Amino acid sequence: MESTGAPSSSMESRTGVNIPSADSSTLPCPRPFASLVSEQVVEPQELHDLSPEENIQGSSAHGLSKTTIEKSWRIVFRLLQRSDALNCYILEMHEVEGEKTRRFQSTVHSNKVNTRVLSMNEPITTRPTVQICNNINLQPRSKIPLNKRLGNWVVEQRKFNESERRDKYYIHTIMGKKFRSINEVATFILCNVFIEDLRME
Repeated sequence: MESTGAPSSSMESRTGVNIPSADSSTLPCPRPFASLVSEQVVEPQELHDLSPEENIQGSSAHGLSKTTIEKSWRIVFRLLQRSDALNCYILEMHEVEGEKTRRFQSTVHSNKVNTRVLSMNEPITTRPTVQICNNINLQPRSKIPLNKRLGNWVVEQRKFNESERRDKYYIHTIMGKKFRSINEVATFILCNVFIEDLRME
């Protein structure tokens, strides 16, 4: 993904759709969780590298002291909503310094989020995303707004020191937390909770 320098003045250039200015309270959403009307996707300039303290945080809990970082790169997400389901969203993951893009489909249920890989060639119909409709009634983990949950990501590829095994970790640099899977990432972005919170319900 290439940076354009100055932040975009509208959501259209970042998401490919126009965000309507209508009152979002008219949407058939039982529990609106986050409004996208006045928010923009974070620009690559707002992303930052982890501090040494953030790199160390959580290493023991995940057994990362026995691994070595082979490479790391920055990513940013773009959010769309499927036209055929109110609680079904598309997350496009873009590499900031590269050209690689992957697409995932996440469905928010009452007690979980299901995420699957979506082929870039698979035809989908999307509509402007005004709100995230969320039936997960849990205390948010942070006050980080949606636009900053979509940005500020670093991916680490780690190699275990005594084997050829490699794992990826997705790190939100503001939250300072490592996520082990895209489903964990999607749960945080869409619902502002951790996947372990849902397991406790």
